[in-house]
Amino acid sequence: MAVNASGKNVIFLHGFKVDEQEARAWNAEMFKRLWQSGSGARFHGVTWFGNDGINNGALNYHGNVVHAFEAAPHLRDYVYSLSGEKTVMAHSLGDIVISSAIADHDMSAGKYFMLNAAVASEAFDVSQWTDSPATANVMV
Repeated sequence: MAVNASGKNVIFLHGFKVDEQEARAWNAEMFKRLWQSGSGARFHGVTWFGNDGINNGALNYHGNVVHAFEAAPHLRDYVYSLSGEKTVMAHSLGDIVISSAIADHDMSAGKYFMLNAAVASEAFDVSQWTDSPATANVMV
């Protein structure tokens, strides 16, 4: 294992509808952008099964949401295995993996960046939701 001189880690997860080859491309692009911006953190590109149904042409969004929740405890275990400062980042449905790891499995990170997150705001702010028939729900 290489030495992480800065003591910092960046963990990135891709989003929905990304196969293995595309995940490698996402991770390479994110690594390059962070490196070119001056980040000295160790980069961890984490992949998860978010492309269920893509090969047979019957893309299964809801099945991929289930896969995101299933991946969350594994992400927590991986992040806990790292020493030093931890920053997590995800795109789209990858944010369900991270959010569930934090909320459901007690994962902690110093910073969390959500990039075009596929997570409803009421999941983080209960004031965004109302079930009153007299008031329009801003999230519907």
